[in-house]
Amino acid sequence: MKIAASERFSLSASRIKSSLAQLSGIKIRVTDLETKMNTEYSSIKGAARALKIDSKYIQHYIYLNQDKPVLGKYTFKIVN
Repeated sequence: MKIAASERFSLSASRIKSSLAQLSGIKIRVTDLETKMNTEYSSIKGAARALKIDSKYIQHYIYLNQDKPVLGKYTFKIVN
């Protein structure tokens, strides 16, 4: 069981999904399309607080690989 669990979390997609569930530890780059400014945040929650939006907007944008800007204004990208 230990080997199966370690193999399951060795995949990068699994790590991203696991990290998204925790909402912390993922660096996010937010692009404001109106001002054309990029800002980096240390977590999804931090970005959501700063932008005064629900963190689920960011989660869904990243998880579903969306192209349409959130609220017609923001795009998000995971920073490695």
